[in-house]
Amino acid sequence: TALPISGCVLAGGRVEDGYVRASFGKYKNKRGAGIPKADFNNSTKVYTVYHSIGNTNYTPIVTSCAGAWADVPQVTDVSAYSFGVKFINYNNEPSLGWNFNYVCYKGD
Repeated sequence: TALPISGCVLAGGRVEDGYVRASFGKYKNKRGAGIPKADFNNSTKVYTVYHSIGNTNYTPIVTSCAGAWADVPQVTDVSAYSFGVKFINYNNEPSLGWNFNYVCYKGD
């Protein structure tokens, strides 16, 4: 099945306390799991957000929720079935896993 037109929303949600608390979109669920999923790696300080888009022709946009202070979310490791999110603090170092919102848009 062909993906929708460029710029449309494929998946999105809110990650809170390490869990996807709200989600939307046709491709929101982890591939093969039937539910949205995110994992936090405490050693690397990177969240992995899973989905079922199936290719890398998408752009994840991430915004931090209240509490992240000046830490900035950075998207890493965009792959066919997941992408990474890490927060960078004022010292340009990975920080704690903060709550965040995300939306994945289809690319060209």
